[in-house]
Amino acid sequence: MTTPPLSDVYGLLEAEDYLIAKNQDGPALHSVPGDDLVWESYNRWLCFPADSVKVDCRDEKSDLSWDAVDPEERDGNGYLQVMEAEHEGQVYRFESPGSISPDRCQNELARTRELMNGQAGVCVFASHWQSENEVLSGAQDELSIWTVYGLKTRAGRVMAPIFDSDFVDEQPDEEAGN
Repeated sequence: MTTPPLSDVYGLLEAEDYLIAKNQDGPALHSVPGDDLVWESYNRWLCFPADSVKVDCRDEKSDLSWDAVDPEERDGNGYLQVMEAEHEGQVYRFESPGSISPDRCQNELARTRELMNGQAGVCVFASHWQSENEVLSGAQDELSIWTVYGLKTRAGRVMAPIFDSDFVDEQPDEEAGN
């Protein structure tokens, strides 16, 4: 897959953001060991006009929006925060790294909307799930699926704890016995 032309035309990313991408220890996603289709994907920043990004909580099994799921059918697990953006006919779908509870999904959704409210641009730090077609032919599918690990606008940044320097700085010093 070629790198999409989704650079930071909004001036949102700083040196620290680029370092997070540059200093990754290894791929964020990869094929199952022993699988015939071998691929790996590193996180990278993709930036979009904020008004082109739609966010939602979706049932992991049915892919139905939270609002479309009958309240009596909602359970305590199995929701993904999903962001979708379109760029030059390509749809990018960004999903949370794993299923989460409805409450957590709604909280993360509220935080994402807060960060995007009134913004011109949004940058997403994510890793691409490569399809069989993309691995075999190198052609990009019309819908590409990504796992999201961070989001940044002028209003702020949220990152998965492993990439968040504030989180790392707050960890107790094990050698000091804290």
